[in-house]
Amino acid sequence: MTKNLSLKTAVTASLASLLSLSAFASGDNHFVGGYAVLTQEWKSASATVDGEKLKKYEAAPSLGLGYNFALDPHTTLGIKATFDTKNGEYAVSPEKEVKEKSHYSLAIEPGYAVNDKVLVFGILAYHKAKTEYIDTETSMGKASLTGYGYGVGAKYVLANHLFLIGEVQKIDYGSKTIGGSSIKPASTVFSLGLGYHF
Repeated sequence: MTKNLSLKTAVTASLASLLSLSAFASGDNHFVGGYAVLTQEWKSASATVDGEKLKKYEAAPSLGLGYNFALDPHTTLGIKATFDTKNGEYAVSPEKEVKEKSHYSLAIEPGYAVNDKVLVFGILAYHKAKTEYIDTETSMGKASLTGYGYGVGAKYVLANHLFLIGEVQKIDYGSKTIGGSSIKPASTVFSLGLGYHF
């Protein structure tokens, strides 16, 4: 009980410290606060199925919600959740298909404000999705996938709380056995979007 109380106190104190530091630095940092962003993604995806690498290229929109904390007038620490607005595919061939469903990610994004208009940031993300493996039009099974992504991005401030955003991210998933086959998806995602700072 005492250990849990100490952990809770430590977490609360850390969050309070981060919020107070953010409030202190936010006066000069134009990228602080919550935001929503709608992006168009272009994905170069692949899945290695029993040693055979299959590829798929596709485009789809996604929705992101995030918050940037100010560590000082130039440095930020962002958190962001991103959700795909449609299902996709990791790979396809005449006999095989690896589908992607219900994909979302949670990211930590350390950033640096080059000036009042431009923020550059890194991306370290946790990804989760469902997948279905189909062989010769017969479903071989379904599974949940988890993986990690890393990349870089930039924001450019426009008028009236709007901003442009661009990102590139490499995503790797762990291997799963589905229907007796070993499946390992991966993708490289380029995205451009329009965001709104609250």
